[in-house]
Amino acid sequence: MKSSLAILLLRKKISVLVLGLPFLSWLFSLVSLISSSFEHPHTINKAITAKNLNFFIILKF
Repeated sequence: MKSSLAILLLRKKISVLVLGLPFLSWLFSLVSLISSSFEHPHTINKAITAKNLNFFIILKF
């Protein structure tokens, strides 16, 4: 019984990690976008829109 519970918890942690990876990469790219926006302010809006669309597509699956 204890071993099956441990396996269930491990699966839950792995699924949370897998779901969290796209979000972390999106967050990291957003931070890099904001830091680069100080050099090129006019490109930030396009890039953020593209990233948001990409993020919402990931959330739907």
